Amino acid sequence: MVKKETLNALAINFSAFDPSTGIETIPFLGISKLLGEGLGYGGEGDIYSATVVYLLQLLADKANFVEMFTTDYKNNCILMNHMGESNPQMAKRNFPIRMIQDDLSLSNCLPTAILSFTLEP
Repeated sequence: MVKKETLNALAINFSAFDPSTGIETIPFLGISKLLGEGLGYGGEGDIYSATVVYLLQLLADKANFVEMFTTDYKNNCILMNHMGESNPQMAKRNFPIRMIQDDLSLSNCLPTAILSFTLEP
């Protein structure tokens, strides 16, 4: 769809993914691959984030869609994450990128594959 429609950015709404709609799982692995190829992306139907991520891809060569989940002031760290999509081009060098199964406990969807990795600071 991205190639056919020549999309520069994409925003999806997770509520559209449900076995009752015929779409049984959320394609987080595919979204991560597209982020790595320079696509703009916004989760939760956020077209503004998708646009900004695309512009940052152009300006900074790579960008990501994540949220600041929590801050660890003692160790000077911030946990950056989202539901399962992340730009693998921003993975910390010399650290493994693993593909894991996510049970998607926050949705009615079937499990999906996601990439798990540490972001480069």
